[in-house]
Amino acid sequence: MKYSRPHYRLIKSARIINKLAGDKRRTLLDVGCGPATLMRLVRPNIHYYGIDIAIHDRLPNLLEADFLEQPIRFDGRRFDIVVALGVFEYMAGRQDQKFAEIAELLSERGRFV
Repeated sequence: MKYSRPHYRLIKSARIINKLAGDKRRTLLDVGCGPATLMRLVRPNIHYYGIDIAIHDRLPNLLEADFLEQPIRFDGRRFDIVVALGVFEYMAGRQDQKFAEIAELLSERGRFV
């Protein structure tokens, strides 16, 4: 795969996530991560995890799963920040269910972007 410059939406999202995290160690789940481009854009204090139906590079922090058919989960983990960019328009009548699943993934003071 050739490198391509991250889309503006990813750059803007990374700025928001970096601001939310500040300098503290945070965990981030990227729902619908694609090739995990966002991982390169967040600060090192943010431990990145990604989930998608098709994972290109097998890494321990990336999970391949069909989260439309299965609940959104990542090995029982909870996250400080969960992001879902360009995902919910494909969920049709399952949006309420998937929002509830994401709410379950958030830590006590977690944020959803």
